Amino acid sequence: IDLLDPWNHIATWCQPEGDWWKNSINFKAYTKESSFLLVITDPSCAIRLTLTCRIPEALANPGKIELCINKHPIQLIPVCAKWTTTTLLIPHQSLILGKNEITLVWPEVEMHPAPTLRFADQVEAGEVPIFFRHFGEINTLLAEPA
Repeated sequence: IDLLDPWNHIATWCQPEGDWWKNSINFKAYTKESSFLLVITDPSCAIRLTLTCRIPEALANPGKIELCINKHPIQLIPVCAKWTTTTLLIPHQSLILGKNEITLVWPEVEMHPAPTLRFADQVEAGEVPIFFRHFGEINTLLAEPA
C-alpha cells in the first residue's frame, strides 16, 4: 500500500488541496507531524514499512523521526539532508483490526537565519518561494505484509 496516496493522509496539513500529487515529486511536510491511514484486515500479520525521506539542508545535524502507531511511539528513525531509505518491521501486536494511524514526528527545524535573502534568490532564479516552515520530504512510504 502506497501511504503517500492522497486517500491515505489523515488531516495533516502537508499539501494544498487539489491534484498536488500529480505535480509534485515528493510529499512535503509543513507540520511537525505527518499522519497516514493504514487499514489492516489481518491483525495477526506484521507489516514491513519502507520509508525514503530527508530533512531540509538547513538542519546541518542529522536528526531522528519518531514513528508512532495509533499514538504509541514505536521507533526512532535516523534522518539527514540526504535521501535515506529505512525498512522496518511493525509487529502485529502494535496494529489493530481496521484503521491504524501511522504518524511521523519530524525533528525540529530551525528557521533560516536570513529567509528574505533565500526568497529573493528563489524569485531571481524564476522559482516560486514557499513561505511555510518545511520539516521534511518523503519520496516513498510503503506498507506491505511481512
